[in-house]
Amino acid sequence: MAFIIITATTLLGCLVSLILVVRTRKFYKGDIYKKFRGEAKAAETEMARAGNRDVVRSPETMINLQM
Repeated sequence: MAFIIITATTLLGCLVSLILVVRTRKFYKGDIYKKFRGEAKAAETEMARAGNRDVVRSPETMINLQM
């Protein structure tokens, strides 16, 4: 009888664990990663703009040395 109780408890714990894993994966696929993707895109855009200001495009391709 003890074996059946231990087995049932273990299976119930396994089921609860799997449910929590699925919920956690859905959560991290949702809001959290969207926020980081948005911040990364904004930082990339900002860096691209900063890089474009330092280079002056002319026929001689001069570099602007502003500091």
